[in-house]
Amino acid sequence: MNVATGRRLVGAALFSLMATVAPAQQLVPADVWPQATAALDTGDIQVAQQKLDQLLELGKDLGVTRFPLYAQSAASLARQIHKTQPANKQAIDWAAAAARKLDPKDPAVAFALADLAFERSDWGGAVKALTAGVTRTFTEPTARAATRADLSTVLTIAIVGTASLLGIALFSRYSRPAAHDFREILQEWGLGSTTASVVALAALVLPLFLWLGPSWVLVFWFVIFFSYATIGERIAIVVFLLLISAVPVTLDWAVYRAVGSTSPVVRAAVAEEFAIFHPDNVRRMRELVSAVPGNARLQLLLGGLELQLGDEQQALVHYREAIKLDPRLGGAYVNLGNLDFFHNEFRAAITNYEKAIQATPALSIAYFNIAAASGEIYDYARQGQMIEEARKRDRVRVQKLIASPPTQKIVMYTLPIGEAWEISERLATGGQTRELFGSYARFDPLQSALNPVTTSCLIGVVAAPLLWWKRRAKGFSGICMKCGRTFCFRCKSARESATYCTQCIHIYLKRDGVSLDTKQSKLKEVQNYQNGQVRLKKLLATFFPGSGQIMDGATAKGLIAVFSFLFFLTVALLIGSLVPIATPAGLIRHAIRIVAVLLAIGTWLLISIPVYRQRPTY
Repeated sequence: MNVATGRRLVGAALFSLMATVAPAQQLVPADVWPQATAALDTGDIQVAQQKLDQLLELGKDLGVTRFPLYAQSAASLARQIHKTQPANKQAIDWAAAAARKLDPKDPAVAFALADLAFERSDWGGAVKALTAGVTRTFTEPTARAATRADLSTVLTIAIVGTASLLGIALFSRYSRPAAHDFREILQEWGLGSTTASVVALAALVLPLFLWLGPSWVLVFWFVIFFSYATIGERIAIVVFLLLISAVPVTLDWAVYRAVGSTSPVVRAAVAEEFAIFHPDNVRRMRELVSAVPGNARLQLLLGGLELQLGDEQQALVHYREAIKLDPRLGGAYVNLGNLDFFHNEFRAAITNYEKAIQATPALSIAYFNIAAASGEIYDYARQGQMIEEARKRDRVRVQKLIASPPTQKIVMYTLPIGEAWEISERLATGGQTRELFGSYARFDPLQSALNPVTTSCLIGVVAAPLLWWKRRAKGFSGICMKCGRTFCFRCKSARESATYCTQCIHIYLKRDGVSLDTKQSKLKEVQNYQNGQVRLKKLLATFFPGSGQIMDGATAKGLIAVFSFLFFLTVALLIGSLVPIATPAGLIRHAIRIVAVLLAIGTWLLISIPVYRQRPTY
């Protein structure tokens, strides 16, 4: 073999080597997962497993530990194989195991695997997956925003419903004495008896005549009946007025957090903080940076996402642009130093870490990374010194890093999620990114509080005790607990019983000389009133357990029962569209609906049956 032939063979070998190495350097997670699913489609489990391992190893190199999109894809694939090829247990088990490995914390994955376990009659696995999914829904930052918004909606319906039932119960108990006082006041103003009676009844629904909404009617009743109510009912009135006044603000905030969590800024910060890879994050951040190129922190976030894709050159460009826009942004220097560290350029890395300290002296991870780089060049004295400096800045975090060292030995700087929320809201307020999906969420507490519901309730909180204080000297009308007849200080002496009218005092208490006709007439009046009250309590208890207890004066017990029943009922009815658990899976919805229905039925039986057993007391 001559020299020329040898050179050609060496050149061909080098070309072949470059051809095999270059794709590996450009390999990204979005390229690997389709290869794994394609191998699974052909029945080659071994190749699929190799690709899965390759994806997980690639994630470690890129600082990524969670792939929620691919995990959900694997879980769905497992269910699809089970439906089409139920005998192919090896493929089903592999896809389910892959879903768990790709994202062990995603509640949607847990719920999908619960569906799979249920379809395979694995009851223990289904319960275990459901429990894990519910726990993650309330603990995982990626799911909490939607859960919070849906729970706020359900709680709002239950609170408003309970307040409305309280208003109806108060109207039933105190509308007669209130109308009696209205009539006396109108007669003092010169109106005739008949006219005063009609106007007094109309005054009980005055907001309707003024074309005001239902919330004003409820607040009006609370204000009027506050003076006649018991201490427990007065406390309940004030509490519900405050709760309802906060409802619009709370709902606005919950929706803002749910919508704002889809913002590219927040999604990028969450992805970097929790090492989550989603291929759509980079595209959306690129669009945002194109719209707002002069924001240093957006450049920093985009650099981190580019690094998740393995594109170090683009990450380097964005980190340098972030420094150019804000030389005091120490996190950008830290990540520049980390790129040097990855290429074993430890002294250059230390130089960038030192610049980060100059820009942001309190940045503990800069000291920690200097310690890591110093250890690589055998400068153990400085390594120990920098560890101590890092502890002074953030002892808790540094101790955690020492106890559980990062896979890459150094720590990437991630923009705090709270700061990402602030940036997102500023962009939404400025209107620069209004056309971009998820970039329009903003929350202004003062503007949110300027609504009829909040205004009316706050007015009611002030007006209710003020009206009671102003009129307490004249006294308020009462209602006979026996026959339901109203009376005031003009009708009977204050020295007599405060719970019976004059006739009932003579018939049932004094038992003095009252004619037989009068006694029979009064007995019929008592029977009609008592029967009517019992029928009303049973009617309300049929649809709203607890309302009967409210009418009987057991306010706290009745309100808790009404609220619980309405909460369970709302969850059962809205779980398919509104959720306290956000997931497309079916088993969790059915499970929650069944549990909610059982709890609602249990509440109804426990609270309403005693009301049905009540009998009139003549």
